[in-house]
Amino acid sequence: MSVANKLQAITETSCLVNVMHEILVDQWNKGIPSTAICPTQRLESNVGFDVAIPDFEKLLVLQFKAYKRYRYKALDYFSIYKSQHNTLLKYPRNCAFYVFPDYKTHSQMVKDRILEYLGQRYKILNNTWFVDAHSIAPGTKRVLRNHLTAGNIANLRWRTLSRMIVNCEAGLRILKVRGQYRLLGPNEKEIEILETPRGTFSFFYTKTKGVRGKRQKVKVSFT
Repeated sequence: MSVANKLQAITETSCLVNVMHEILVDQWNKGIPSTAICPTQRLESNVGFDVAIPDFEKLLVLQFKAYKRYRYKALDYFSIYKSQHNTLLKYPRNCAFYVFPDYKTHSQMVKDRILEYLGQRYKILNNTWFVDAHSIAPGTKRVLRNHLTAGNIANLRWRTLSRMIVNCEAGLRILKVRGQYRLLGPNEKEIEILETPRGTFSFFYTKTKGVRGKRQKVKVSFT
């Protein structure tokens, strides 16, 4: 089999790069400067996610998946790995999401990327499912495409999820107090002490000051 044929089925990395591009463009267009923070592969095994997205108030963690491949062809399901899933389940609800782009080949994604140049914005992003880790039962080994399309597994599109972040319905506001990480609600009152994997937020905790929407100096510190 030629190298070109072997590369036909889309990879997790390709899904991450293209979907994250549209997420970050969307955030900046909304006046919410955002960046993508990616742990090393070694650290990912401890924290469970591919990307953390911090903005002025919240932090969202995402684990990207591509369709399972067999003999260089994409199948109709996404694989779920027990250890990784158990790690994601340690986060509170609406904070850790699987990202399932509905693409089997790179050529399919290229076609939708071209449509963006013709005025159809976020074509790839709007063809992607976001699933709260808690919507997938412990011990699950695969998520079938038809379960997502039929709504058997609760899922969101980015438009809804991004609105939830702004409304403080999704994402984490983390405060480190005496070596513990605490989850704060919209009123800045402590909701719970997080039972998260060791070191999860040591690199991804952000503290900001200022009011969104006004010209300001934003202080960001990583602990």
